Amino acid sequence: MDVIANSAGELRGAVVNADTAPSVNAKVVLCMVNGKDPQTVTTDASGRFLFKNVRPGMYTLAVNGAKGQAQKLARVWTEETAPPAATPVALVSLQDEQPRQETDLVRGQAGGGGGGLLVGALVVGGIAAAIAIPIAVSNANKTSSP
Repeated sequence: MDVIANSAGELRGAVVNADTAPSVNAKVVLCMVNGKDPQTVTTDASGRFLFKNVRPGMYTLAVNGAKGQAQKLARVWTEETAPPAATPVALVSLQDEQPRQETDLVRGQAGGGGGGLLVGALVVGGIAAAIAIPIAVSNANKTSSP
């Protein structure tokens, strides 16, 4: 997801349950993908959350609520550099599962295996997802046949 942090460095978001009702008192963890600088907040009565002092970059966003959990990869942008699809609010919809312990989501301990949020793989509903970044390859040394 592409999200815009405002000029004050605030990242706003909202968490909803599978039935689209606000997820109250859900624990939300935001951490750079390199595992540094984690922040934790709790959603309010409207399911909203706010992180302060967020710099542009790649983050993992883990939510643990009473009616489920979710894990997302978030690209945070400034207002000036954001792509057209970026939104000012990170909307997270919980999956209808039993909540895990916060440490399980962050450290990858759930299910007894590795591949947690902050150690390189993004796990969504127990399925590991990889992110591919295309690169340009030059073929300048190739000779063409007549």
